[in-house]
Amino acid sequence: MNELVITGYKGNGISALYENGKMKQVSAFWPQQFSEIGNIYVGRIDNIVKNINAAFINISERCSCYLDLDAVKNPLFSKRQSEKKISMGDTLIVQVVKEEVKTKAPVVTANFSITGKYAVVIHGEAGIQVSKKIAHKSVKQALKEQASSFLGEN
Repeated sequence: MNELVITGYKGNGISALYENGKMKQVSAFWPQQFSEIGNIYVGRIDNIVKNINAAFINISERCSCYLDLDAVKNPLFSKRQSEKKISMGDTLIVQVVKEEVKTKAPVVTANFSITGKYAVVIHGEAGIQVSKKIAHKSVKQALKEQASSFLGEN
């Protein structure tokens, strides 16, 4: 059984990963290290600005984010208002790709990715790719063959 424990101590965060009752990894983080980049949220579309082809998405009470509609490939909706591609009031899953800068809102994308230690899953992308850091073609091919067993029809 795997278990992830996250707690705070003196204003700092501590996380520990347990596998079968044994601690495998522990991490400490400080508030100033927090970055919104990579975080995934369910956001509600509050405004669509046609002349810049963008939407402003509310991801929390205090935060409205910028979404470039030209870059949206396959949005993943949690609630849809109409059959149009994207409309006001829709809620969809977005990922922060750029933090806010002075008066500019954070930038989000609907083409999110989840990065693990050995793999990256990209929403809306089909297929298997291997890191360019792996130089040996035989190793790349073996990894592709192993991973292809996880692919479905789509």
